[in-house]
Amino acid sequence: MITLPFSNCRHDGFRPHTRLFCDYPAGSGFGYALRVNVDGQMATLNLPINGEPFGYDYPVVTAVGGAGAKDANTDGGQVLRVDGTSLGPATLPMGSIFPTPVRVFYGGADATVYEAVDCRMVAAGTAGAALLQTNIVCETAPGTGRGHALAVEVAGRRSEVPFVNQPDGLTYGAPVLASFSSPADAPAGSNVVSAADTAGQEEILINGRNFGEWTERIMVQFFKQISLPLVSDGSAGSGALTASQADRIRFLPETGSCVVTVPHRQISCIMGQGAGNALDWMVQVDGLNSSNPVTAYSPPVISSVHPVGALSSPVSPQGLSSEGGVRLSISGRYFGPSGSSFNGNPGLVQRIAYAVGGVTLAGQFDNETASTSTGQSYAPVTFSVVSHNRIDVTLPPSIGTGHCFGLLVADQEAIEDPATQPDARCFDFALPEITSLTPRRAPTDPNGATMVIQGTNLGLRDPIA
Repeated sequence: MITLPFSNCRHDGFRPHTRLFCDYPAGSGFGYALRVNVDGQMATLNLPINGEPFGYDYPVVTAVGGAGAKDANTDGGQVLRVDGTSLGPATLPMGSIFPTPVRVFYGGADATVYEAVDCRMVAAGTAGAALLQTNIVCETAPGTGRGHALAVEVAGRRSEVPFVNQPDGLTYGAPVLASFSSPADAPAGSNVVSAADTAGQEEILINGRNFGEWTERIMVQFFKQISLPLVSDGSAGSGALTASQADRIRFLPETGSCVVTVPHRQISCIMGQGAGNALDWMVQVDGLNSSNPVTAYSPPVISSVHPVGALSSPVSPQGLSSEGGVRLSISGRYFGPSGSSFNGNPGLVQRIAYAVGGVTLAGQFDNETASTSTGQSYAPVTFSVVSHNRIDVTLPPSIGTGHCFGLLVADQEAIEDPATQPDARCFDFALPEITSLTPRRAPTDPNGATMVIQGTNLGLRDPIA
């Protein structure tokens, strides 16, 4: 049983025996019973109030990011980060602290095909801030296709409207063809890859990735671009043709013969009849057409944040000045080349931003905004890619605690360094401090007086304060 204690309960001065005012505790879910204890006597209300179960708002998803949000591997296991509102705290009190139950669903327009794996709440702030605004971090499930909507369920309450990441929703990667091979039990001397029988009936193995695990979702075909046109009487035509004029002949494997033999990695087909060399194969998985083999650089990794010139010193626990102009170094790996080392071209860092709890940059095309837990983010005034392991930034006027950096390099969003603490990319601005008030005594006349408040880190220059 989950017990959420209200705080600061007090009597209504005008109706002392019939009304109480209390502050809601941080929480999530619905269907709670309300109990009031007055001097050891307990009253319980279980019924819905005004037709609604007693509890918290429906969760709302505002953005989805991470490596699993776009062109994800079909075998799953990639990070999926969900930002939103009314997600509740990372933990709920119940005598001791335990995680808030959370599930993430996606797939199709109604988000009902897949359920993400190992979902957990992550507090948007420094370590130990258990009751701050939260994000949800999961791993993708095996799947295929594109245009998937997403919904979350927090403590049993599911978001009312599925969220669709623009422009294409959540997407799994298109199939990639790597090689072709003959099965191990192929007849001696046969070579279906380079010398297949024109009558077909030979098995061929297609190797690659992102094939999924569902045979019913795949379609295989292959083509031959011929240099002379085909004519109806079976004789060869004459004359040279341009590529656009040449005939492109489509061949198909034997009907129903193609099956996924190794999930996500291999498809077996029985060749149909045909002829020709340099055949161009295409595998379609859940509407996505295959591409030629590709490679990838590692996504950027943020390991720590330090003052510029003091890479061994952490950011002051007292916080940074809110007046702007603070220079920080972001340390990590795989930030890409700097301008001076990249053939005279600028570096590949597209976006840097920070906000309370972090930001989601992948799929965000507005250069002035980024999706966050709180709806507000900051971008550095300037930044410089010093090396593949370091970026120096100059911060604008900012306020708040628990800010975390986000980074986008050549369309890859930065991930946390598993070797460091979860809040290693995070930092605080100093809390405001009042140093003087003038005047200290105000007149009693109705016109009042102007009070001058002086202090430090008041956030007056912050454009979004």
